Amino acid sequence: MEPTPDRAPRAPDAGTGEVLSGRYRLEEQLGAGATAAVWRATDLDLGRTVAVKVLRQGDVDAELRARFEREAAILGQLDHPNLVRVLAAGTDGDRSYTVVEHIAGRSLHEALERGGFEVDEALDIALQVSRGLARCHEAGVLHRDIKPGNVMLADDGTAKLVDFGIARSSTLTTLTQGATVLGTASYLSPEQAQALPLDARSDVYSLGCLLYELLTGRPPFQAPSPVAVAYKHVHEEPEPPSTHDPAIPAELEAVILCALAKDPEARYPGAAELAADLERVRAGEAPLLAGGPGATTLLAPGAGEPTTVLPAEATAVLPAAPGMAGGAAGVAAAGAGGVAPASTGRSGRPWTTPERRPLLAAAAGVALLVLLALTALVLAASDDGPANSDTDPAPVEADEPDPAAGEGDPGEADVLDQPEEPPRTEPPGQRRGGGPPPGRGRGRG
Repeated sequence: MEPTPDRAPRAPDAGTGEVLSGRYRLEEQLGAGATAAVWRATDLDLGRTVAVKVLRQGDVDAELRARFEREAAILGQLDHPNLVRVLAAGTDGDRSYTVVEHIAGRSLHEALERGGFEVDEALDIALQVSRGLARCHEAGVLHRDIKPGNVMLADDGTAKLVDFGIARSSTLTTLTQGATVLGTASYLSPEQAQALPLDARSDVYSLGCLLYELLTGRPPFQAPSPVAVAYKHVHEEPEPPSTHDPAIPAELEAVILCALAKDPEARYPGAAELAADLERVRAGEAPLLAGGPGATTLLAPGAGEPTTVLPAEATAVLPAAPGMAGGAAGVAAAGAGGVAPASTGRSGRPWTTPERRPLLAAAAGVALLVLLALTALVLAASDDGPANSDTDPAPVEADEPDPAAGEGDPGEADVLDQPEEPPRTEPPGQRRGGGPPPGRGRGRG
């Protein structure tokens, strides 16, 4: 049959029983994606079972083929227990393939068919995947396709990250073509969905989606079509995982939401930082949440009381009590828009600690009462002065010094000093108003 004019003939893909490069006999197809198929195969030279990933034919361009071969070479240099081990790479005719270790177990996608995992088990799987991914990021390799189908769970409990993404550009430009992104739309980062430049934080977001599903049994966003799911990744906030399972610890939920931040600056910088916080959560510690300013922040136990900043209109400035430092200077600094220095006692602790605030309030009350008492005494003395005068209410004079008493008793000094006036001449033996004997002060007003 002649090919139709609008479709070029497609080269046949690899089939069961075919031997690649005279060494790897394909036994059973284990899975297939948009650009490659994975086979269980036999290494005829060494007599062992391996897995062979064969790039599909026909719709693969030169750039995609070159990226496939380059990433295989990079991964061949990586050695980590949570990364599938690359054994060889080559070509057979115009077909490119990569040979990796065969993992006896099942994919995480198959395991999730029964629902979510218990918290401890999900945390262990996420930790293993994040460690392997951190090794890739360290080598400058991005996965770009973190999802349950690309994580293998070995029979011994080891989680291994497999199938590194190779079709970033082609999948993102064909969102409407169903199968190209149907399996990965639920784990796309917002920048992937918008065809923006990618870095390690894109993988962190996808890993956050994976951990979300491990705990809840469902991805953070669901919709009838891949395009609708991608829209939600860009524009909607995920429901907290605890809304689906209240048993999820708050610390672990905070880690997930930090990884799922819309702004890459608010996420973990890479998988290594995410793994470190997962380790802290597993150890019962609070996560550091190494994301940017937009990330959630938790205080570690023992970090001390958080500083509380009151709005300007609600802040009252009280005069400093006697013996306290930082009074006028602190008010001046606060009025200038700065932060007033905290006054400290002899122990070096701030005066305004919660346990000292009642004492400060009591001291301020006592000082206020003393001030009011002194003011009352002064006013009373001012009223008594004119009443004791039996002549005109002339200005109060200073008493003449008594030679026997010297210049006056300092213990009987007036509370308020009066302006000094020239002495007046009085008749001998007579004092105005029948005042006190010489040597004692007189008016208090």
